[in-house]
Amino acid sequence: MQKATLIFLLITFLSTYSCRQGAKSDTYEGSSPTQIALKSKYFTEHTAGYIGVKDGFIFRINNDFSDSHRKVVNGVKILPHVDGNWSWLNDNTIQFLPDEPLGYGEDYRVLLRMDELLESNEHPSEVIQFSIHTRDLRFTKDIHGLKINSGSGGDELSIEATISSTDYVDPELVESIISIEQSGGNPEMEWEHTSSGQKHLLTISNISQDDQKETSLKITWNGTKWDKNFRGEEVISIKPKEYFSMTDIRISSSPDRTIRAFFSRPLLRNQDLSGLISMNGSSEGIKSSIEGNVLYIYPTPIEGEFDLALSDKILSSDRQRLDSDVHESLRFDYMKPAVRRVGSGVIIPNTSKSYMPIEIVNLKSLDIEIFKIYRNNVLQYLQSNDLEGNYSLSQVGKIVHRAKLDIEELEEVNNHNKWIRVGVNLKDYIQEDPASIYQIRIGYQPSYAITDCEDSFDEVVFARSGEESMITYSDDYYENWEYRDNPCNTAYYNPERVIKQNLILSDVGAIVKQGGQNRYHISINSISTGQSINNATVSFYDYQQQLIMEGNTNGSGFLTVKTESDPSFLVVSHSLGFAYVKLNDQNSNSLTDFDIGGVQVKDGMDGFIYADRGVHRPGDTLFVNFMLDDSDSPLPLNHPVTLDVKDSKGNKKFEQTTSDHIERIYAFTVPTEVNALTGQWRATIKVGANHFTKSLRIETIKPNRLKIELDAPEEMYYSIKEERELSLKSRWLHGASANGLNARVEASYLNIN
Repeated sequence: MQKATLIFLLITFLSTYSCRQGAKSDTYEGSSPTQIALKSKYFTEHTAGYIGVKDGFIFRINNDFSDSHRKVVNGVKILPHVDGNWSWLNDNTIQFLPDEPLGYGEDYRVLLRMDELLESNEHPSEVIQFSIHTRDLRFTKDIHGLKINSGSGGDELSIEATISSTDYVDPELVESIISIEQSGGNPEMEWEHTSSGQKHLLTISNISQDDQKETSLKITWNGTKWDKNFRGEEVISIKPKEYFSMTDIRISSSPDRTIRAFFSRPLLRNQDLSGLISMNGSSEGIKSSIEGNVLYIYPTPIEGEFDLALSDKILSSDRQRLDSDVHESLRFDYMKPAVRRVGSGVIIPNTSKSYMPIEIVNLKSLDIEIFKIYRNNVLQYLQSNDLEGNYSLSQVGKIVHRAKLDIEELEEVNNHNKWIRVGVNLKDYIQEDPASIYQIRIGYQPSYAITDCEDSFDEVVFARSGEESMITYSDDYYENWEYRDNPCNTAYYNPERVIKQNLILSDVGAIVKQGGQNRYHISINSISTGQSINNATVSFYDYQQQLIMEGNTNGSGFLTVKTESDPSFLVVSHSLGFAYVKLNDQNSNSLTDFDIGGVQVKDGMDGFIYADRGVHRPGDTLFVNFMLDDSDSPLPLNHPVTLDVKDSKGNKKFEQTTSDHIERIYAFTVPTEVNALTGQWRATIKVGANHFTKSLRIETIKPNRLKIELDAPEEMYYSIKEERELSLKSRWLHGASANGLNARVEASYLNIN
């Protein structure tokens, strides 16, 4: 008995020591009751499940321990070892960023101890384990068909393709697995890679087309080093230029029903296709459009199989007729079940029924999930997001409501294979809190879909609870990623199908204009009526969420204030609701189309000089006026203002100082001599140390604009050998006759036969 006890203690000691040293064991102990309790106690959020190879790890510590002093991050281990850097993002968040992307399809364990993160004897030294997995790398490809467009140098042939991957892929890696070859040609590949590294857009250009014989282009892909199934080739036929026929036809059921017919030559734009396209013998209601060599056909509602006919009277851009009539038997599959947003924006008037419009197709029910960003966390949320952002939501809110919506209760119209619009009354799910921001998430499950799949999903129902969200990817999605576009597979019903919309239930609209010296002009109006809102409280906050100043709108809904420091946020509160404005340059409207030039106001004083007209003659009297705005720095009412006028050579011609004014408008009478110099004169107003200038034009003006009338009979035949008389009249625009001027008339003869 003693021997058995000794062996047990020795095994326990070695196991504990192994964990502390970070050695990898064959079993994962992070799901034990003790581990789960420690994670729940110390962490509000942490990286788990499947991640991308560039995502890194984040661990957010419970705010209950926010007073504990943070240590330099050390002693945290990753198995297998990964080079990278640990750091504190803020008081309660640590992050690990790898130096290089992680491996695909790898399992990682993170081992950490709270006594190595927080300086306190209260925290346990026991190792807490986290299991993290990277996604397997898999590819799919979509070749979009041969496009032919008429260019200035002849026909331009190109093929576009999209390579998709489960995770980030280095652009050079993707480009290495695709190759092209054309007999008698030298096609080129151009790549465009998205920032996520999961979409790779390929354009194949410089494809040759022979005049008389058919050629082919072969596209080959081989990514078996990472995805054993991603290998193959596709040969695309290139018809000769003198041959005009249909080369391919593609049909799409979702999101809208469309037929694309590809031809060997560009089509004649603007040709009348009425009666040349028919479905099941009828051309009624069919719409179409032409883009290069592709004919887009938008059919009338039709179910199942149908016959498509294209007439040989369809013309190419060089007016060749189609080689023969085309007859194709096609079938529209069920439109894929889907839901989509209608419109944009984040504000819905807070009325008795606040409807969110959406459109749905082939769905019996919907799931709705309400995530609430609490009013006291809105400014924290806006530090990292705009009003439609999705970043770090778990720090500022949580899911407050879940519900299932039956479509028949929203709308009695049948949505079988057609889009219908319905409205979701948010008041049924949101408790009145106009200061909070709500993210409305609407999705659906396999059992809600109307499909023609052989296997039924009636029994497939996901019940979520706690913080488990419909926007969280499941393991099943990554395991069946290549079927993510197939509604007969559960991988189709993933977070990409969920629509999200941030909303504020409020009737308050705010327009903010920023001027110089931190001066802000605010206009507050009712969204539903357009009426101004008076006595609304306007609060300015800095980036650290500290109040800078407050003010209230006047009876016209306006408020003009000057802040002592740069604000980051503006909050409007009223009984009708709240409004939030993020005051950074990225959120301001573009000023590119507006003339915003001007002079920066200095020392809180501005002025404007104007005269009775724009141009004066020598000997005229100039009536010059000056308007002073000293509202920010008021001057004494009898403060003197001086006008100084110089001619075009800089000689002083007039100077006067006065303190007489009417509501800060000063008037000056400036005489000029008959023989005064012409050109640009300059008027300068001096108000203390502030100077304001304006150019004055003194010119000798002669009218030089004529009104000329040339009269000829409406119908008259001209001949080079015969003379014809035409009536020519001219007057100065000010009314006087223009006598004695030379006139030269030139005519052109056109043969209209």
